[in-house]
Amino acid sequence: MATTETALAARPTHALEMYSREQVDLLKRTIAKGTSDDEFALFINTAQRMGLDPFARQIFAVKRWDGREQREVMSIQVAIDGYRLLAQRTGDLDGQDGPYWCGPDGKWRDVWLEREPPSAAKVLVYRKGCSHPFTGIATLDSYIQTGKNNQPFPIWQRMPDVMLAKCAEALALRKAFASELAGTYTPEEVGGDVEAGSFAPLEQPHTRAAAPAAAASPSAKPMTEDDVIEIITALGQASTESGCKEIWRMRIQHAQMDQEQRERLGKAYALTRQALLRQTEERRS
Repeated sequence: MATTETALAARPTHALEMYSREQVDLLKRTIAKGTSDDEFALFINTAQRMGLDPFARQIFAVKRWDGREQREVMSIQVAIDGYRLLAQRTGDLDGQDGPYWCGPDGKWRDVWLEREPPSAAKVLVYRKGCSHPFTGIATLDSYIQTGKNNQPFPIWQRMPDVMLAKCAEALALRKAFASELAGTYTPEEVGGDVEAGSFAPLEQPHTRAAAPAAAASPSAKPMTEDDVIEIITALGQASTESGCKEIWRMRIQHAQMDQEQRERLGKAYALTRQALLRQTEERRS
């Protein structure tokens, strides 16, 4: 049987030539985990055709069991950031309204402050030249993702309003930009890499930035797994390097961490900070 390196080298796939051997290995260990050589080549070609960057986590390859095929099959999912980018590139995106949320009463609100999760979310997308907006409405019953015990995934428990809003936005964007987005879905809609770490870009092979050191307070409570996930998620959503540092400082200075937690958070901080620095350099150039 041919090795991965031999198969990729023998296949005339121009998209794969963009990546080094180390980058290919990194992608196959992370967001394209479990893909065969042919599936990976298809994934990379799809990413190139759509103009999306796998390292920025704009597009994913997810393997799932198919009962009909009686085997795992690959599906390609596009992150909501990828959807936004593709819509903006057309030059026809004319803004959005929302998200809005409603409870069982059906009354739409522009902020969700209730303890109970919203029943539905709504987003309106405007396209130049169209007289009416494209509306996406996602209900909790239709989109909430649960595990084997029928309990919602942790991220749906923590931020159901955010997850539901992403589903509604994806629906609206797909309606407004059908030719660009038809046949694709986001991880929030169908399940995929939306847990902790999925927000932060992948670190390409090079020297990591060091995370700032911090000492825990002696009276601090031990950090839980949920705490770690929340901090990683917050880091991944930071829009500036200073914001990244502030999240780190505010969220860990009063917590007790074990070595594994400190390494995970340090890696998340380094990945996010490098991505933000890279974005700043690109804007300046």
